[in-house]
Amino acid sequence: MKAESSLLIISGVSGAGKTMVLDYLEDHGYFCVDNLPLELLSKFVELLLSKEESQKAALVVDVREREFLGRLDEVFAFLGGSKIKYSVFYLDCEDEILIRRFKETRRHPPLLKEGETMEESLNRERELLKPIKLKADILIDTTGYTPQELREYIRNIFFPGEEILINLIAFGFKNGIPREADIIWDVRFLPNPYWIPALKELTGEDPRVRDFVLSNPPAGEFLEKFKEMMERELPLFKKEGKTFLNVALGCTGGRHRSVVIVEELFKWLREKGYRVNRSRRDI
Repeated sequence: MKAESSLLIISGVSGAGKTMVLDYLEDHGYFCVDNLPLELLSKFVELLLSKEESQKAALVVDVREREFLGRLDEVFAFLGGSKIKYSVFYLDCEDEILIRRFKETRRHPPLLKEGETMEESLNRERELLKPIKLKADILIDTTGYTPQELREYIRNIFFPGEEILINLIAFGFKNGIPREADIIWDVRFLPNPYWIPALKELTGEDPRVRDFVLSNPPAGEFLEKFKEMMERELPLFKKEGKTFLNVALGCTGGRHRSVVIVEELFKWLREKGYRVNRSRRDI
């Protein structure tokens, strides 16, 4: 039986962190829409329900979409009559912090009028948002939150226990460093199978190349140190709200040494219970 599809409605005062929440959810596989016009809501829900697999979607609703806010009773009556599970997540923040955030980003509240202060504009915005705030299933005041703390809060609510996704990339320096890499390690200090005639045309996927690379003591020492580092740092990356980590290991051509090391790390991380992918870019 297909799991129930869900829709998270995100709302709140401008500058409180809605965009950050939406970006985080999108990184975790949610289908995200910022201020969907009201006339498209029924089609949007219909699309979610028509998929064979269950869908998770997030929708930002704020003062930029006045019609949506003005017809909330109609909206929630429609959602209640549909087969989709929905909830409302509302973000608020103290004016002093919001104004500081707007000044730092050189932006202003969306309802700000000429001759009006930011405080006055934010007060009008809160009045318009009162009806949807009263519908909130989750309400958070982000005044005292750093961006990292807010991401951790979101992770704990919506993705409790989910591990960071690790992408291992084997590459060759002669073909350039992977632009998506967060961490880059050079394994060219290991003996190169390229200079062994019987191994030259093979790749690190071949057991003979693997045995040659791993038979050298520096390879085992490197793997042990690298594993120690990963065990120490992965929980810290996760705590900072990092949803995925691209770890690139390079040798000269990207066909032998880096492939072997990536494969060893892939097996180890999978045994540890981490979500992990691997790619061999230059084979």
